[in-house]
Order: sequence, then C-alpha cells, then structure tokens
Amino acid sequence: MVYADFALLGFAVLGFMYLFIPLDDPEDCSYRIKVESILRTPLSYQDVETLSKKLSMKNFDEILRNINLIRPVGSENLTNVREYIVNSLENIDWKVELDTFTDLTVIGYKSFSNIIAINNPGATRRLVLACHYDSKLMHGFYGTIDSAVPCAIMVNIANSLSKIFDSSQSGIALQLIFFDGEEAFKEWTDTDSTYGSRHLAAKMSTSDSHGCSDIQRMDLFILLDLIGAAGYPFPHYPHCDSRYYDILHNLELISSPFFLPRSEGLGASPFSSYFSSDFYDGIQDDHIPFLNRGVPVLHLIPAPFPPQWHRLTDTIDNIDRKAIHDIQLLVAGFLCQYLQVSPSKVDHVLS
Repeated sequence: MVYADFALLGFAVLGFMYLFIPLDDPEDCSYRIKVESILRTPLSYQDVETLSKKLSMKNFDEILRNINLIRPVGSENLTNVREYIVNSLENIDWKVELDTFTDLTVIGYKSFSNIIAINNPGATRRLVLACHYDSKLMHGFYGTIDSAVPCAIMVNIANSLSKIFDSSQSGIALQLIFFDGEEAFKEWTDTDSTYGSRHLAAKMSTSDSHGCSDIQRMDLFILLDLIGAAGYPFPHYPHCDSRYYDILHNLELISSPFFLPRSEGLGASPFSSYFSSDFYDGIQDDHIPFLNRGVPVLHLIPAPFPPQWHRLTDTIDNIDRKAIHDIQLLVAGFLCQYLQVSPSKVDHVLS
C-alpha cells in the first residue's frame, strides 16, 4: 500500500430476542443495511465481556506463528500459509474457495491464489473482512504487521466466534478474503500492486444466476493492514462513511475496561484512542478495486505508517500485544454489531 490522493442487527433463539433488520427484497442488489440501524443497536458491556473471554491471545499467538513466515508470491512458504488458513477455516465448517490465476507482472508471469471463505453461503448479503497474506519480495522480510498480524486476527476471530456469527438472522454472512499479490514486485504502480484484489473484484462483478453479482451483494468491505505497532492510530479517510468511525469510537468506550493493561515500559500514561481525528486523503490498497465498483469501504490502516513498514525490522519482535489484543476486540465487536448478534445472549444459550 502507498499514500495517494483520491477524492473520491436480528437474533432470536430459545426465547432470547435481539433486534435485526430484515431484507425487504432478498434479490434487490441495491439493498444495504442502513448505518443508522446499526448505530441504534450497540453491544452491551456483557457482550464485550463475552468477546473478551473468547478471544484468546494464546490462540492468536499460535495462529501468528503459522502465518508469520517469509512468504513472497509463489514461494513454498506462501503455499504453506495458504494451506494453513484454508484448513483452519474448513475445520469450523466455513465454505472456502480459491481464486487462482496467472498474471503478467514486471518480473514475468506469476501465479496467485486469493482465499475466499464464508460462514453462510446461502445468505443474501455479505459483510467482508479482508487483508493480504503475501509478504513483500525482499530478502529476509517477514512482514509481521504487513500483514501477518491482520491475517491472524481474522482467523482467530473466525475460530473463536463462529457459532456467534452463525446465529445472526440479519440475512448477512461474514465473508473473509485473504488477497495474494498486494505487494509490488518493484515500485508501486497501478499495475505493479494489488494483483489479487484487482482480479477478484473484476471476477466478482460478473452477475450470478439471480442477476446479482458478488460485488453487489457486499454490504461493507473492511480492510485491515499494518496492524500491530504501538502508538499508530487509525485516521479518518474521506472514502469511508464517518458513521462507521462513530460505531468504532462507541465500541472503544465500552471495550476499554477489557483492554490489556499497558506494559511497565510504557509507563502509566492515560489510555489514548486507537482512532485519531486526523483526516488523510487516502492510501492505495486492496480496497480500491472494490471502492471503484461502488462497495462501501472501512479502511483500518494507520497513517502515518509505522517505522517498520517495508523494513527488515517488521518482525514479531517489534509488535505490541496490547494494540493487537485491543484492536482484535474492537474488530470483533464491530462485526457482531453489524451482524446484529448479542454475544452474551448467544453464549448463554450455547453454554
């Protein structure tokens, strides 16, 4: 990714009810849940407490260990990471598909494989959570925040909360996308970058048998990138609806009692938000092919970039576990609120 200027929930089970917004026309491609409806149904303290208990950092560490390899496009390590992600999601009964293709790059033809997983293929709409899983072609480069950590967050959330997501009666499925080939092989250009997202967005624009393309079924596209460094908040981007930031700010307020305490090395300074009030014009990343096709986007990437970006110091030794734990909790909370599920009520019934 690079900086760039461009202008551009119901649940009912065994007597427990949670407000959801039904779809008026299940095949209306223009239908999207109104953001106001999501704002009106915030998670409770008990909901966030439930999420905090379920999102184990021990499990996250194990997932990250399997993903945080030197894994440039076409490498054996990338194949191993892909197989690990696929197996992890198939083991919780998600439908997983590979979008494999060959493209001409600045260093010749290369093969790419995007991973697309969904918890409820029969649902009409899609809430998309995405990241890239390749690392930059640079000798000795791990790409831990770029983007092994986002991948591990996504897999851990799916593994830990799958039954909660499955309880949603909003008509919206959770879809995870792991892009291959986000990184440029040489210098970032429109054609030497985002190989996987450009290919998948074009492919998903094709109408299916119901006359509704997979692109049109996307309610919201959330992209995670460069997560795991301490002290680098997410700014506001003009292509993202400000009301999504309102949801995240509200979640941060109710979630802060469950955030990890600051390490002794960081002192006892008061908590600072993971979201800044700064506005940035935009960053070129995997969201652009979807944004250009009319999909609403929430881009969670810090700006300015952390100092280890595209440096050999982007390793597991330079991540902040507090930031990862807390952001993981916020992302999980946002997903539950969007899908209109109450984690505490679902967990009470399932336990």
